[in-house]
Amino acid sequence: MRIEDKGNINNFENVKDVQKKEEVKKQQAPKQLGINEQDGDTINISNEAYATAKRLEQLKTMPDVREEKVSTLKSEINSGTYNVTGKDVAEKIVNSAINDTF
Repeated sequence: MRIEDKGNINNFENVKDVQKKEEVKKQQAPKQLGINEQDGDTINISNEAYATAKRLEQLKTMPDVREEKVSTLKSEINSGTYNVTGKDVAEKIVNSAINDTF
């Protein structure tokens, strides 16, 4: 058997070279972007997001009720020494209404 047209073989080799180059580019792309595929998925967060997440974790560890303040108020009420002015009550009502509106 004799092959006369060697041009088609060269074209096949060119296609093969192009495919190899594209595969190499795909493998190098994550490295160029600073992504290490072995580590899995990665994210970058801003300093503000990090600080917010840290504050949220701190809030989660805080108790829902400030026991010390509650016990102090209970003892003042039971002993009759708890005194609140009408002005204080009015301020709390107005502030609460403003906060609920916004």
